[in-house]
Formats: sequence, structure tokens, C-alpha cells
Amino acid sequence: MLMRPVVSALHEKYADEVYFILADTSTEKGSNLARAYQIRVTPTVILFDRDGSEAERFTGLQTKSSLGNRLQAVLDGEDG
Repeated sequence: MLMRPVVSALHEKYADEVYFILADTSTEKGSNLARAYQIRVTPTVILFDRDGSEAERFTGLQTKSSLGNRLQAVLDGEDG
């Protein structure tokens, strides 16, 4: 899970504001989650707004900086 260090670092910063889920798509539970959210490529990061609507979707590796900036923008209510 190549994104684990990035997500872990962001989790430390945003633990009180954001719920993080890491799903291993090689497991049945992770595979079901990937199917439910139509994830075709890993890694995929989906950010949801406060209403639970998908606000951003990224495929491929993301840096802590770029993902953190987009996460903060979603928290601030900015469009992507």
C-alpha cells in the first residue's frame, strides 16, 4: 500500500476533522468497497465533502503536499 505513509501523515494532522479509510483491494472487504465506489486503478483517493458527496478523485500516487492541499480545500468548501 504505497499511499500508506502519505495517508498516515495526513491522518496525524487531520484526525479530528477527517475520517480516513485505507482499503486493500486484494481482500474481499476492500474489493467490495472498490466495486461500490467504482475504483478501477490503485491507488485511488476519494475525498468527500461534509455532505458525503464526492468532492475529488485522484488516481496514482500523490504527494503529501498535493493531497494535503486538496484535502484542506475540501475542508474549506472550495471546488476542485
